[in-house]
Amino acid sequence: MMLRQSWEVPEESLCQPYSMNDLALPIEELNLTVRAYNCLKRAGINTFGELAFRRRRHILAIKGVETETIKEIEERLAAFHLALKAAPEDSVQRPARSVDHLPRSVSAIAFHPDGSLLATGGADGTARLWDAGTAAPAGIALSGHTDAIWSVAFHPEGHLLATGGADGTARLWAAGTGHPVGIPLSGHIGSVYAVAFHPHGHLLATGGWDYGVRLWEVATNRLIALFTGHTGEICAAAFHPGGYLLATAGEDDTVRLWDPATGRSRTIVTDSPWSMAFHPDGHLLATGDPYGTARLWHVDTGRPAGTPLHAHDGSVRSVAFHPDGHLLATGGADGTARLWHVDTGRPVGAPLCGHDGPVRSVAFHPHGHLLATGGSDGRAQLWDITDSVRDAPAERVAPVSDR
Repeated sequence: MMLRQSWEVPEESLCQPYSMNDLALPIEELNLTVRAYNCLKRAGINTFGELAFRRRRHILAIKGVETETIKEIEERLAAFHLALKAAPEDSVQRPARSVDHLPRSVSAIAFHPDGSLLATGGADGTARLWDAGTAAPAGIALSGHTDAIWSVAFHPEGHLLATGGADGTARLWAAGTGHPVGIPLSGHIGSVYAVAFHPHGHLLATGGWDYGVRLWEVATNRLIALFTGHTGEICAAAFHPGGYLLATAGEDDTVRLWDPATGRSRTIVTDSPWSMAFHPDGHLLATGDPYGTARLWHVDTGRPAGTPLHAHDGSVRSVAFHPDGHLLATGGADGTARLWHVDTGRPVGAPLCGHDGPVRSVAFHPHGHLLATGGSDGRAQLWDITDSVRDAPAERVAPVSDR
């Protein structure tokens, strides 16, 4: 469920003789931690006066402040003779569970197709499996890469995990045992930033620093095709749910849509797409860019669908569609994840503030009730989004229009 909380300033506290100078003080004067400060700024609160009088009836709507920051904010405000008490009307979103892939950044996350496991890939060069229900480790760390892991993906049947690393290789692992399967998939020059399985499971696509897209036969670990055309690093890759298209996002300001059988491609031009995902029914493609914007595109025409989503302060590192297709999740360099109505482009709920640093990856549980976020702070957070899913439209009432 969505966890909701707010803070109310008692009437007697507001009778204190504050000067205009007091109310104009910037929130920097409260000497908050980086996390608390960033959450208040994202809520549009810049001064002490805004913090005290933001809402009618003196309700403080501090969206996105995580539980451990509440006490800190209370203590700072106490210095200005304010006392806070809990009132359950306003919302703050907190993670339901957390796993630590310490001591290094979580660069990528993915759920097992049946939802039982969460895979994380880390800057320490290991991939790890976690019980999605308890957040406990599930098996051994998957060790073999000699540098950071940038991408992870489960096979559609769930028995394999693919990883792509800064050591220039992709690797396949048995999800049940954590043991490597076959030889490393080598041939890229530089980092492998993207790995993606074909929906039928017989192909694996990889892309990275060398601008090339490679297709591998999963049964044999054999390279079967090399697609060229990008003139910049490939940041993301995804197969269309129908399997007849492979999308790759490059720092050459393009998304290319490839025919896996022929290697022919067409191009969608957009600002440096760093992240990308297909809608579950395949009619839309989402991208995220370095400038804080997420965009939706019609796959058949390559034209924009709706208006851009001004999602984050800083780059949009990851995007993912809810399994039902009604919500889009974005993860940003500002340390937050956000949910959006696909049809309206409006944000859903408060920003999800749980990371000390950029959110590098987001993924929905196959059943749709959880969102996983992975961050540069070495943690993966699991968020219960049941209320957000309930509040989303039950079905598409109209196609996303070109505006």
